[in-house]
Amino acid sequence: MVSTNWLRSMRQSGVRKESWLIYHDLKELTLDRFIDCYCNNNLSRLVKIGEPPLNELEAAWEAIQAKYVELIGGDDFTDKVNLITTIQDLSCKVEMVEALIEVLAIAPTEGLFLQLYNFGYNLPSLPYNEPNIERLCRMITAHMKRDVAQIQVLTKQLDEQTTKGEKVTEEVFYKILVEIGDVFKIVLKESETSVMAFAMYVRKYKDKADQLNAQQQKRMI
Repeated sequence: MVSTNWLRSMRQSGVRKESWLIYHDLKELTLDRFIDCYCNNNLSRLVKIGEPPLNELEAAWEAIQAKYVELIGGDDFTDKVNLITTIQDLSCKVEMVEALIEVLAIAPTEGLFLQLYNFGYNLPSLPYNEPNIERLCRMITAHMKRDVAQIQVLTKQLDEQTTKGEKVTEEVFYKILVEIGDVFKIVLKESETSVMAFAMYVRKYKDKADQLNAQQQKRMI
């Protein structure tokens, strides 16, 4: 048992409870604070009240980052998310082009013919007629094959990727927020979303993307 005389002497000597509080719990820390700390080294965003010493802020931030990295399954998540997003975008484009070419071969229309110009490929402007349908389909197929090759390269890069320790920008965080919102049909506001919730969504997004990537690889075999 602590001696009451000891407690009294400590009070008299001026020792008292710290008059500051720091965020430690990822369920309390909001994403906007985390991003400011991570990208701008603004550790003052960890302060709840008072003026904690710098060494306390640095220790808290180190612990927060370690918990975050553990939750998302590795500190290479942003590189992987960017690669996965590119692979998915290219895969979606390839599937749409293939479907459009198949329909044009069976039931061509001028409207479908003009849709071939909507994929960002460098194609000559041609009038709508049967020879040009075949010509444009051959040209766009060549472009599409290059996309398939790029998908394979990126997929291999994704499989072989290791942690690089590259600096993550605010733009990357917000891009991930948008991607998560699109995939899960939700709206995540950085000022209202906890770091814990964001990390869980990132992990869930990665798992979903890995499944889609595996399916895409099977289709290419």
